[in-house]
Amino acid sequence: MGQGRRAIAAVAAAIALAGCSTTTPGTPTAEPGVTTGGTSSRSAPTTSETDDSNDLAALDPCGLMTPTARAELGISNSGTADELPSGKGCEWEAKPSGLDGHFLFGAVVYPKLSVDKVDSSEGKTETTIGGRRAVRSTGAAGSVYAVSLEVTPSSRVDVEFIGGGGRVPAEQMWSWVEKWANLVEPELP
Repeated sequence: MGQGRRAIAAVAAAIALAGCSTTTPGTPTAEPGVTTGGTSSRSAPTTSETDDSNDLAALDPCGLMTPTARAELGISNSGTADELPSGKGCEWEAKPSGLDGHFLFGAVVYPKLSVDKVDSSEGKTETTIGGRRAVRSTGAAGSVYAVSLEVTPSSRVDVEFIGGGGRVPAEQMWSWVEKWANLVEPELP
């Protein structure tokens, strides 16, 4: 299992475990608003299913990495898919121009989770990408920068730039994740 896939699995496990708050018999479920210490901008769903999200459920996050995006972002692998508690994701190892170290680009499809439900321990900001409503957020002490793109009022796709361990200036991290968001946005329904 690659380093990126282990990171996704660790975040998914932390989300699942963080929601268990008592030892009541039955099936454990996540409590609304529970976070995992800011390790990611990903969050568990807190809304019920809606019909608006059915089209997005069929979207393959690994298919969002076009040949143009691969070239512009310095992608060095074919991507690793992963199922998450509230969506499905894909991560790619990258060697972005001008940056040293290990970096990942990620995409997560949330068919039943709106941009209003973005959870970030380090703040979030409304923005627009390609005319589409979006939310910028950070986590993991400056190692995860994300842009959540609204697809419908009840669904979204998150794009992430992960790495740097907080040592890369924020403006460079934002530059890379926003480049990724602008490459993904035209691919969305």
